[in-house]
Amino acid sequence: MKDNVEEGRIDNCVPWTRIPGSEHHRRPSLSAPNTWSWTRLNLSTDAHALYFIARGTMKSGDLYVSESHDAKDVSVTVFVHHRNEDTLAHTSVCRLSREGGQMGVGLFVRSPIR
Repeated sequence: MKDNVEEGRIDNCVPWTRIPGSEHHRRPSLSAPNTWSWTRLNLSTDAHALYFIARGTMKSGDLYVSESHDAKDVSVTVFVHHRNEDTLAHTSVCRLSREGGQMGVGLFVRSPIR
């Protein structure tokens, strides 16, 4: 993955955690296996703007944003639905930054996904 994208600079990408038994609150398709993984990033509330981008095909999941009790950061938790580990290996969640003090989260799905 490139260090820079049009939407900002990639600061770091975080690993996925498989959900045991893939117990998540919903299932996107009756024909798809119920396989879920999650990851979390924290963004500073000192940022002038927070943003989210998603690039690639075949994305399915949920994004939750919550502020910490002391209001120093915002927690972004991403749940993704995937068919298998190979599909998950092509998917990254990264912390982004761009000029003007903006911080974001990027979800990137690289081809080929089969």
